Amino acid sequence: MPELSNIKRRLLHSAVQENIDIIKRRPPRARHPSRPTLFTWEHRSLVLLLALSLVVISSGIFAVAGNARWTVFPSPGPEQQSPASASHVATLPRPSFTPEASARLTTPTPATLAAFPLAVKKIILDPGHGGYDLGTVAARGLKEKDLTLDIAHRLRQLLEESAVTVFMTREQDEALALDQRTATANRWEGDLLVSIHVNWLTPHTLRGIETFYLGPTDDPVLLHLARRENSLTAYSLAEVRQLLEDVFIDVRRGESRKLAETIQEALFTTLYEVNPALEDRGVKSAPFAVLVGTEMPAILTEVSCLSNPEEVQLLASPGYRQEIARALFRGILSYAKALQHSTEKGS
Repeated sequence: MPELSNIKRRLLHSAVQENIDIIKRRPPRARHPSRPTLFTWEHRSLVLLLALSLVVISSGIFAVAGNARWTVFPSPGPEQQSPASASHVATLPRPSFTPEASARLTTPTPATLAAFPLAVKKIILDPGHGGYDLGTVAARGLKEKDLTLDIAHRLRQLLEESAVTVFMTREQDEALALDQRTATANRWEGDLLVSIHVNWLTPHTLRGIETFYLGPTDDPVLLHLARRENSLTAYSLAEVRQLLEDVFIDVRRGESRKLAETIQEALFTTLYEVNPALEDRGVKSAPFAVLVGTEMPAILTEVSCLSNPEEVQLLASPGYRQEIARALFRGILSYAKALQHSTEKGS
């Protein structure tokens, strides 16, 4: 059919030329009188659109096939298809994204310690206050700085008897800035930091223990307590901001919370046996400066309450202070065993 092919080419050329003339606003060209008019303008436009569509579709298919380095085969009929031959037919994969899949791509996996065999071998004890910083002072003259140092020494002895290396941020009655305590703990590369304090609550009828790990709070009572405990910090605002940004990016906060929960439970269960009126005030997060910037899990524990007369009487007894040390020892040991068990199980 060579004649028909020539007619199609002439029509296509004529239609393209007429479109160019319209775009460039040229006057219509005169038609050759000897050429028969086989199609109307509408017919020629339809042929043009059909031809252009075929060109675009063909170009797109072969461009995709060429970029993917695939060979495009004709699709076999139903009677020709088989599992063996189907594998040779190129198919374009369609990615499907569900909300769950998208979340897995954008949400980072939390850090974990399960990949590491761990053991608690070195503990830093931080007796709160000291020197000119008395801490809280009871009506009978009992000072927080003396109580925390005594309890820390007792706890140190128990830990060392269990073959644990212990360092104390202060071993005598001396004043230390809070950033010095943190720097000392980091220099000794401790596995845990336990900061020991004695609380002051109002009304004075309250008597209880509570344990803290580093974190935000909007509780005005806790903010007041943190402000009081942070009174000797040497951090600038810029330094505190940077340290707070850094501390939440790894596992320290989670491990600090676990340590706080274990110690709080051991304190309450041990001391409740000799002090049934004791209140379990729980585990909380608060921005204590001594916990900021530590390179290890760290907690601050309020082991008693100097504002309560009955608690003061108990704290004046060496036997009760020994019970506090024993409770802290149980909590630390329980945490260490749980940590080692979880990492061994994870491996």
